[in-house]
Amino acid sequence: MPATMQTIDLFGDLFTSKMAISLIANSVGLIENGAMVEVFYEQLNFEMLTESEAYGFVNLLADFGGQLGLWCGISFLTCCEFVFLFLEMTYMSAEYNWALYKKKRAEKEKMKKFLL
Repeated sequence: MPATMQTIDLFGDLFTSKMAISLIANSVGLIENGAMVEVFYEQLNFEMLTESEAYGFVNLLADFGGQLGLWCGISFLTCCEFVFLFLEMTYMSAEYNWALYKKKRAEKEKMKKFLL
């Protein structure tokens, strides 16, 4: 009986692999004298590890611009609030001094009328 050569595609279809194994076993005569072992792979994939930058230059510029805009906006609002505070304090001081002046003037006129 001439020997026949058969190849098995390891990554082929499961059905064709089983057929090829049974053909080899029949031709050699292993069905009666051997055991059949089926190996099932848990995963047939691979891992590829790549390195990349965690924090890119574009993200750095974007975050820097955001912070700059935030702090410039806050400083502008703070300056406006200080100007408003200064104007309000000036107005309150002028109003208080005007009321004090009117009170003193009224007392002086009262004293003039009392003395005359």
